[in-house]
Amino acid sequence: MVGLLGGSFDPVHNAHLALALAARQHLALHEVVWLPAGQPWQKEGLGATAHQRLTMLELAVADTPHMRIDTRELNREGDTYTLDTLIALGAGEASNRDYVWLLGSDQLRNLPTWHRWREIIARVHLAVAERPGHQAVPPAALANEQKRHGRRLFTIPFEPQPISSTDIRRRAAAGLSLEGLVPPDVLHYIQENHVYQQR
Repeated sequence: MVGLLGGSFDPVHNAHLALALAARQHLALHEVVWLPAGQPWQKEGLGATAHQRLTMLELAVADTPHMRIDTRELNREGDTYTLDTLIALGAGEASNRDYVWLLGSDQLRNLPTWHRWREIIARVHLAVAERPGHQAVPPAALANEQKRHGRRLFTIPFEPQPISSTDIRRRAAAGLSLEGLVPPDVLHYIQENHVYQQR
């Protein structure tokens, strides 16, 4: 089974990495594929360029086995939709391997607002890590859709980490320390390139 971890990664931070590692270990995943979004349709403008976000992600996972970055969403024009990526990967097709979408419990509650979400559920299992203030309980409509397609909901044992990209961008813009929030190489890149102070 292959784990898929999507997001804007603006920037990638230590909680993202902890989730990927916990999911791989707990679910015995063949690998975790990171899917940095090009232009997430549910988000406002991003703080870093696509190139900067990709570079930071490459730095973050460079020495971590069984982690791979797939850039197809960055290369796609227009809004980024998860379903398009799953179709391109062949997720849900009988001849292909099983995929599991990794997400936080806050995203789980929001998933029925995603573009053509029922078709997403038909193609992947879900694996959820709890985030502060959010329990891993799916909305009824989502649970019913999973049952209809025989898709599973895994819970990842994961100590919640109150780290957010929004707070990191705010701290970087204010010149505050990012120690312990992002990997050392990512911290160095942000500082050297003034990533969140120039836009």
